[in-house]
Amino acid sequence: MEPTESQDACELFELSRDVFVYRQVLRDDTERYFCRNCFDAGTKSVLERQESVAIVKRVCPQCQAEFLEKKKPLSARAMSPWG
Repeated sequence: MEPTESQDACELFELSRDVFVYRQVLRDDTERYFCRNCFDAGTKSVLERQESVAIVKRVCPQCQAEFLEKKKPLSARAMSPWG
């Protein structure tokens, strides 16, 4: 019997330095990230990707925890208070 998507294993994954979430790699090599807090409490809450001028983060829709994925290099325009 083939494992289903829900049976695929999740692993603790370092999203960025010292920022850990649970990751599930699906058969088509796509990845899903789960909130570590909710996962440890027994709930799989898929993190939503949010991007701003300065950062990319994953946010839990259930507990509102935020996980920094990466910082973006700031352009001169982004740093300008008049930009």
